[in-house]
Amino acid sequence: MKNKTGKAITVLIMCIVLCTCAYTLSGCGDDFDYDYPYGNGNVKICAEHTGFGTCSVCGIDYYDALTGYIKNNGEYIDGNYVLGTKVENVILLIIYDYSDNGVTIGNTTANSDAEASTLLIMDNVSTSYLWGLTLKTGYSEYKMAGYLTASSFTDNTAMLSPSSSTFPSSVSTDAKKLAAISMRMNVIGLSTILELSETNVTVADFGFISF
Repeated sequence: MKNKTGKAITVLIMCIVLCTCAYTLSGCGDDFDYDYPYGNGNVKICAEHTGFGTCSVCGIDYYDALTGYIKNNGEYIDGNYVLGTKVENVILLIIYDYSDNGVTIGNTTANSDAEASTLLIMDNVSTSYLWGLTLKTGYSEYKMAGYLTASSFTDNTAMLSPSSSTFPSSVSTDAKKLAAISMRMNVIGLSTILELSETNVTVADFGFISF
Protein backbone atom coordinates (compact mmCIF):
# COMPACT_ATOMS: atom_id res chain seq x y z
CA MET A 1 0.00 0.00 0.00
CA LYS A 2 2.83 2.40 0.72
CA ASN A 3 4.31 1.91 -2.74
CA LYS A 4 0.92 2.46 -4.37
CA THR A 5 0.38 5.63 -2.34
CA GLY A 6 3.81 6.96 -3.28
CA LYS A 7 3.15 6.28 -6.96
CA ALA A 8 -0.23 8.02 -6.75
CA ILE A 9 1.33 11.17 -5.28
CA THR A 10 4.05 11.21 -7.94
CA VAL A 11 1.50 10.87 -10.75
CA LEU A 12 -0.67 13.64 -9.32
CA ILE A 13 2.32 15.97 -9.05
CA MET A 14 3.20 15.30 -12.69
CA CYS A 15 -0.40 15.93 -13.78
CA ILE A 16 -0.41 19.34 -12.12
CA VAL A 17 3.06 20.40 -13.26
CA LEU A 18 2.61 19.34 -16.88
CA CYS A 19 -0.85 20.86 -17.23
CA THR A 20 0.17 24.53 -17.22
CA CYS A 21 -3.39 25.69 -17.95
CA ALA A 22 -4.34 24.45 -14.49
CA TYR A 23 -2.60 27.48 -13.01
CA THR A 24 -5.24 29.88 -14.33
CA LEU A 25 -8.99 30.27 -14.49
CA SER A 26 -8.79 30.78 -18.24
CA GLY A 27 -11.74 29.41 -20.11
CA CYS A 28 -14.40 30.48 -17.60
CA GLY A 29 -15.07 33.62 -19.65
CA ASP A 30 -18.58 34.93 -19.13
CA ASP A 31 -18.89 33.32 -15.73
CA PHE A 32 -16.81 36.17 -14.31
CA ASP A 33 -17.93 39.38 -15.99
CA TYR A 34 -19.70 41.16 -13.13
CA ASP A 35 -18.45 44.65 -12.34
CA TYR A 36 -18.47 44.64 -8.53
CA PRO A 37 -19.09 48.16 -7.22
CA TYR A 38 -17.03 49.09 -4.20
CA GLY A 39 -16.19 52.47 -2.75
CA ASN A 40 -16.93 54.83 0.12
CA GLY A 41 -19.12 57.62 -1.22
CA ASN A 42 -17.01 59.74 -3.51
CA VAL A 43 -13.72 58.19 -2.41
CA LYS A 44 -11.82 56.87 -5.40
CA ILE A 45 -10.37 53.39 -5.04
CA CYS A 46 -6.57 53.47 -4.96
CA ALA A 47 -4.63 51.98 -7.85
CA GLU A 48 -2.39 50.37 -5.22
CA HIS A 49 -3.54 49.93 -1.65
CA THR A 50 -1.59 50.67 1.52
CA GLY A 51 -2.26 49.28 4.97
CA PHE A 52 -3.00 45.96 6.67
CA GLY A 53 -6.54 44.66 6.19
CA THR A 54 -7.93 48.04 5.17
CA CYS A 55 -6.44 50.63 2.83
CA SER A 56 -5.32 53.65 4.83
CA VAL A 57 -6.07 55.95 1.89
CA CYS A 58 -9.37 54.91 0.30
CA GLY A 59 -10.70 52.79 3.17
CA ILE A 60 -11.46 49.65 1.20
CA ASP A 61 -11.60 46.47 3.29
CA TYR A 62 -9.64 43.79 1.44
CA TYR A 63 -11.60 40.84 2.82
CA ASP A 64 -14.92 42.56 2.08
CA ALA A 65 -13.76 43.08 -1.50
CA LEU A 66 -13.15 39.33 -1.81
CA THR A 67 -16.34 38.14 -0.12
CA GLY A 68 -18.43 40.79 -1.88
CA TYR A 69 -17.32 39.57 -5.28
CA ILE A 70 -17.96 35.92 -4.42
CA LYS A 71 -21.41 36.76 -3.02
CA ASN A 72 -22.40 38.82 -6.06
CA ASN A 73 -21.14 36.28 -8.60
CA GLY A 74 -21.26 32.89 -6.94
CA GLU A 75 -24.00 30.29 -7.10
CA TYR A 76 -25.92 30.05 -3.82
CA ILE A 77 -25.82 26.44 -2.57
CA ASP A 78 -26.94 25.44 0.93
CA GLY A 79 -25.91 28.68 2.62
CA ASN A 80 -22.69 29.06 0.63
CA TYR A 81 -21.77 31.18 -2.37
CA VAL A 82 -19.67 29.12 -4.76
CA LEU A 83 -17.44 29.99 -7.71
CA GLY A 84 -15.82 27.17 -9.61
CA THR A 85 -14.13 26.00 -12.76
CA LYS A 86 -12.60 22.83 -14.15
CA VAL A 87 -9.47 22.70 -16.29
CA GLU A 88 -8.31 19.31 -17.51
CA ASN A 89 -8.24 17.07 -14.41
CA VAL A 90 -8.27 19.93 -11.88
CA ILE A 91 -11.38 21.38 -10.22
CA LEU A 92 -10.99 24.74 -8.45
CA LEU A 93 -13.68 25.97 -6.04
CA ILE A 94 -13.89 29.18 -4.05
CA ILE A 95 -16.57 29.04 -1.36
CA TYR A 96 -17.90 31.83 0.84
CA ASP A 97 -19.81 30.64 3.91
CA TYR A 98 -22.11 33.57 4.66
CA SER A 99 -23.03 32.32 8.14
CA ASP A 100 -19.48 32.41 9.53
CA ASN A 101 -17.94 34.82 6.98
CA GLY A 102 -15.31 32.25 6.03
CA VAL A 103 -13.71 31.65 2.64
CA THR A 104 -12.36 28.29 1.51
CA ILE A 105 -10.26 28.02 -1.64
CA GLY A 106 -9.74 24.47 -2.76
CA ASN A 107 -8.65 22.37 -5.70
CA THR A 108 -9.14 18.70 -6.40
CA THR A 109 -6.94 16.69 -8.74
CA ALA A 110 -7.91 13.14 -9.65
CA ASN A 111 -6.87 10.26 -11.83
CA SER A 112 -7.66 6.55 -11.94
CA ASP A 113 -5.43 5.83 -8.92
CA ALA A 114 -6.04 8.67 -6.50
CA GLU A 115 -7.76 11.94 -5.64
CA ALA A 116 -6.04 14.82 -3.86
CA SER A 117 -7.81 17.85 -2.40
CA THR A 118 -6.02 20.89 -1.00
CA LEU A 119 -7.72 23.66 0.96
CA LEU A 120 -6.70 27.20 1.92
CA ILE A 121 -8.98 28.57 4.65
CA MET A 122 -9.38 32.19 5.73
CA ASP A 123 -11.78 34.33 7.72
CA ASN A 124 -10.03 37.67 7.27
CA VAL A 125 -6.72 39.14 6.16
CA SER A 126 -3.94 37.56 8.21
CA THR A 127 -0.23 36.80 8.22
CA SER A 128 -0.87 33.04 8.19
CA TYR A 129 -3.65 30.79 6.95
CA LEU A 130 -4.82 27.28 7.69
CA TRP A 131 -4.25 24.71 4.95
CA GLY A 132 -5.05 21.04 4.52
CA LEU A 133 -4.33 18.18 2.13
CA THR A 134 -6.41 15.01 1.76
CA LEU A 135 -5.34 12.09 -0.43
CA LYS A 136 -7.68 9.21 -1.22
CA THR A 137 -6.24 6.13 -2.85
CA GLY A 138 -7.99 2.77 -2.95
CA TYR A 139 -9.66 2.27 0.42
CA SER A 140 -7.19 4.49 2.25
CA GLU A 141 -7.38 8.17 3.12
CA TYR A 142 -4.50 10.32 4.39
CA LYS A 143 -4.52 13.87 5.70
CA MET A 144 -2.11 16.60 6.70
CA ALA A 145 -2.71 20.18 7.82
CA GLY A 146 -0.88 23.21 9.13
CA TYR A 147 -0.52 26.96 8.98
CA LEU A 148 0.99 28.72 6.00
CA THR A 149 2.95 31.96 6.49
CA ALA A 150 1.79 34.06 3.56
CA SER A 151 4.85 36.30 3.23
CA SER A 152 7.28 33.38 2.95
CA PHE A 153 5.20 31.33 0.53
CA THR A 154 6.51 31.74 -3.02
CA ASP A 155 6.30 30.07 -6.41
CA ASN A 156 9.54 28.31 -5.47
CA THR A 157 8.32 26.89 -2.17
CA ALA A 158 9.13 23.19 -2.50
CA MET A 159 7.26 21.79 0.49
CA LEU A 160 4.76 22.76 3.16
CA SER A 161 5.36 21.92 6.81
CA PRO A 162 2.30 20.32 8.45
CA SER A 163 1.53 20.46 12.14
CA SER A 164 -0.35 17.16 11.84
CA SER A 165 -0.21 14.29 9.35
CA THR A 166 -1.51 10.74 8.90
CA PHE A 167 0.61 10.05 5.81
CA PRO A 168 3.06 7.12 6.05
CA SER A 169 6.60 8.36 6.66
CA SER A 170 7.71 6.75 3.40
CA VAL A 171 5.61 9.21 1.35
CA SER A 172 5.53 12.18 3.72
CA THR A 173 8.06 14.22 1.72
CA ASP A 174 6.17 13.68 -1.54
CA ALA A 175 2.92 14.65 0.17
CA LYS A 176 4.47 17.90 1.39
CA LYS A 177 5.62 18.63 -2.17
CA LEU A 178 2.13 17.92 -3.52
CA ALA A 179 0.65 20.27 -0.91
CA ALA A 180 2.98 23.10 -1.97
CA ILE A 181 2.21 22.67 -5.67
CA SER A 182 -1.55 22.52 -5.08
CA MET A 183 -1.46 25.49 -2.72
CA ARG A 184 0.10 27.64 -5.43
CA MET A 185 -2.96 26.95 -7.55
CA ASN A 186 -5.18 28.09 -4.68
CA VAL A 187 -3.26 31.35 -4.28
CA ILE A 188 -3.37 31.97 -8.03
CA GLY A 189 -7.10 31.26 -7.94
CA LEU A 190 -7.44 33.87 -5.18
CA SER A 191 -5.40 36.29 -7.27
CA THR A 192 -7.70 35.81 -10.26
CA ILE A 193 -10.85 36.45 -8.24
CA LEU A 194 -9.39 39.61 -6.72
CA GLU A 195 -8.40 40.87 -10.16
CA LEU A 196 -11.91 40.24 -11.45
CA SER A 197 -13.38 42.18 -8.51
CA GLU A 198 -11.90 45.35 -10.06
CA THR A 199 -11.09 46.74 -6.61
CA ASN A 200 -7.30 46.77 -7.13
CA VAL A 201 -6.95 44.47 -4.13
CA THR A 202 -4.29 41.83 -4.77
CA VAL A 203 -2.96 38.72 -3.05
CA ALA A 204 -0.13 40.90 -1.76
CA ASP A 205 -2.77 42.69 0.35
CA PHE A 206 -3.53 39.26 1.84
CA GLY A 207 0.16 38.77 2.67
CA PHE A 208 1.23 36.79 -0.39
CA ILE A 209 3.82 39.35 -1.46
CA SER A 210 5.64 37.01 -3.87
CA PHE A 211 2.68 36.43 -6.19
